[in-house]
Amino acid sequence: MTIRRQSFQEFLVIGYDDDQQQWFYDFVVATSKQAAVDEVSTDRFYAIAADASATDELNNLPQTLSE
Repeated sequence: MTIRRQSFQEFLVIGYDDDQQQWFYDFVVATSKQAAVDEVSTDRFYAIAADASATDELNNLPQTLSE
């Protein structure tokens, strides 16, 4: 039997609550973007949409935009 280790990353999850017309931001440690979104969607069941970006991607964003 092979045990596979999953690598965890930190994600910024941004979502929207339509009833309150309010954005929310959560930092989540998960194995994938979808897992991060799923975790936040479970906690914030009232959210109509959410998306995630890895924090290392966000750290490189200024350099990427300047190029």
